[in-house]
Amino acid sequence: MSDLARVLELKENLVNFVYDDEGAIATALENYAAEKGKKNSYGIKQQNLTVDLFLTQGQIENQTPLNLFIQQALSSEDKTIVQRWQDNFIGLFEIQAIEDDRYRLMNWLTAKTYSVSAHSGIPDKERSRWQPGEIILCIIAPLNETEWFFFS
Repeated sequence: MSDLARVLELKENLVNFVYDDEGAIATALENYAAEKGKKNSYGIKQQNLTVDLFLTQGQIENQTPLNLFIQQALSSEDKTIVQRWQDNFIGLFEIQAIEDDRYRLMNWLTAKTYSVSAHSGIPDKERSRWQPGEIILCIIAPLNETEWFFFS
């Protein structure tokens, strides 16, 4: 299994971990989404963005859902992968280049560039609209020490 495939599988497991909870995580997600929903329009893209932000920024008894997930029975390799996601961030990015399934993005705030892997979780209809020069709002997270992937 490729690094990206494993990362996407783990991300799906993390999202399911949050959605499957019926206790403190569920309550915290509802409160987080309600607070974010007051400030923004709330379409499906905003909902997905809110959930993905909650994964690493939400708080359940002073822990993030990501930290709670890491405490699950994960291999040490998987824990290392997931711990990297604590360095994810949201930003406005300019698409500078597209090469196969890799995007060179420039953060508009810092002008720093990132090599970001696309994946099958991004609808083809959306990706087909992305062209060099376009500005996108997204969350990126480390795939490994040098590469990133679209977290949301």
